[in-house]
Amino acid sequence: MKREDVFIVIVAIVLCFTSVVFAADKIVKCKTCKKEIGAELTRNSVVQRDVSKPVTFNDIGCALIYREKQCSSRQNVFDTATRVFDFNDGQEVEITIASYVRSEVVKSPEGHNFVAFKDEVSAKAFLQENGGELFTYDDVQMLDFPE
Repeated sequence: MKREDVFIVIVAIVLCFTSVVFAADKIVKCKTCKKEIGAELTRNSVVQRDVSKPVTFNDIGCALIYREKQCSSRQNVFDTATRVFDFNDGQEVEITIASYVRSEVVKSPEGHNFVAFKDEVSAKAFLQENGGELFTYDDVQMLDFPE
């Protein structure tokens, strides 16, 4: 084999390897239940961004199961760094500020059936149309989420 042929083979192998690595990076999995988070589920998902490595969750239940297993200082970081997505427009909202609705109309991956809203007015409008129960972040923390 000529030197140029060896070089071409090496470049081809490197390109194949890097494309596999980049493809694998696009698969996002829940930190708690390990299920994939598809694009259609992003409005139920929760993300912790302001940390060294972002952590994602399928829904608020998975996020709070994870939070509960952390020490108090990590729970504080979780509360300040974690965002949910507004059900209506997909905007990121701080987890502690959002209003939450649990409704049988909502189907989340782990069956916790919560959606988040950027404000209480939006949450109440959803409640009027779909029924359910309104929660603050403090209320949601008090619930027991089975693993």
